[in-house]
Amino acid sequence: MISVDATDFEPSELQRVMRGLPDIAIDDDLVKLPMIGLEPGHSFKLVIVLSGTLADVKQKVEVDGELRDGQITTRQGRERIRPDTLFWGGLTAICAGAFAVVLLLNNVTPFTKLPQGIACVPGALTAEGSSAFGRAATDLAGAYGAYCPAASIKVRTPGSREGLQRLVDAGSQARQLALADGRFDEFPQLVPEPLAIVPFTFVVSDNVPIDTLSLVDARRIFTGSARIWSDVTGNPSDTGEIRVVGRSTTSGTRRTLEQYVLGAPGSPVRQAGATSDSCRDRRPEFTDRQPIVCELGSTADLIDRVSTLDDSIGYADVSDVEQATGVKKITLEHRNPTLEDIRAGYQFWTVEYVYTYSRPEPGIPARRVPRLPADRRRSQQDGGFRVLRLRR
Repeated sequence: MISVDATDFEPSELQRVMRGLPDIAIDDDLVKLPMIGLEPGHSFKLVIVLSGTLADVKQKVEVDGELRDGQITTRQGRERIRPDTLFWGGLTAICAGAFAVVLLLNNVTPFTKLPQGIACVPGALTAEGSSAFGRAATDLAGAYGAYCPAASIKVRTPGSREGLQRLVDAGSQARQLALADGRFDEFPQLVPEPLAIVPFTFVVSDNVPIDTLSLVDARRIFTGSARIWSDVTGNPSDTGEIRVVGRSTTSGTRRTLEQYVLGAPGSPVRQAGATSDSCRDRRPEFTDRQPIVCELGSTADLIDRVSTLDDSIGYADVSDVEQATGVKKITLEHRNPTLEDIRAGYQFWTVEYVYTYSRPEPGIPARRVPRLPADRRRSQQDGGFRVLRLRR
């Protein structure tokens, strides 16, 4: 095993409980969890990166049992991701520059000759933050570990803001970095470097009667002024209540939505506040005149909830949506989250940043990240960004 992390906490307060406990430990082929008291309905997910992949050899992972309802069971549960995407082919982001941190190596094959210009650096490194960028980071960290077994890279995805706060809490001596969707200027002690372009998309359950959203309707849905799908389609027969499945306030994905879709650069508009815990029904204190809105802590949880909940809509990074089942991707103003359409004005994207306390020195598993060329950035304007010419 290369790394292990706990994620997808339900309820989200479990994440804070876990932070106060000893770290999850790896002992050869055994994962040791700290003692934690779980109530009925509580859950979290373990993400374990395995080594041992041979070039051109497909691997099969068998699950003999699961913990469910407080017991070990062999009952098969519904998969969140198709089996053929187990090793996540491709990046979450449209990479816009070379990431010299050894965490990210694009399109590498384990147990082959080390690519030219990449050196193995022994030691430990922890990368925490964006769940939208988690698949790319975990995949590539595992590939680097296969090349360089003396390096240990852990990837954790509690969300952009939480990852930044953990970096601050760890202190300047920690071998740690944070990955964040967009810039977070409220952490002035940290040094941001642009890393990649991350495109996002709206995602709906299969029964939702739309294929595209106008900017106006997207704003109406996520600020709570549209409650019934007929408010969007104009068809009186579309009587289903819109169930908004959003991310928590610590999410960089939500921050991107509020900054570039619901609002304008420099003038974000907040997503409607949560009125539901289940994403299906309102809490007792809310009336039928208020929208159904829930907040989830991770990209995986959001996509999973949308896939199992009729009339629901959410948002996530493109790669995770394209690898999920039971959901469909929705265009914005008939534009897709592609590099071509981003050039043409597609708004729901951001720059992924890697944050450190200072520029890392050579000889540790985090080295300087080259700056993104000027024509690949979102430039500062009135506290926000505007799209410049992009080259892949």
